[in-house]
Amino acid sequence: MARGKYISEFELDLIRVCHAHGCKAPSIGRYMGRTKMAVYQKIDQMREDGTLDDLPNWFPQFVDDIVRLVNDA
Repeated sequence: MARGKYISEFELDLIRVCHAHGCKAPSIGRYMGRTKMAVYQKIDQMREDGTLDDLPNWFPQFVDDIVRLVNDA
């Protein structure tokens, strides 16, 4: 049985984008209000099912801003 709240599709996209831009799982987790282990588990799960590289079509400026915020978290 799951203990934490469900990770939304938007949050999965956020993990994909940040991971692709070199953000570390602990920083992503702090920004999202999740544990680093939850982020590591989702990264591993997406890598296993082949969806880790399925990046959303976000505007580059938006991506840059998010990555900067995550790295500052």
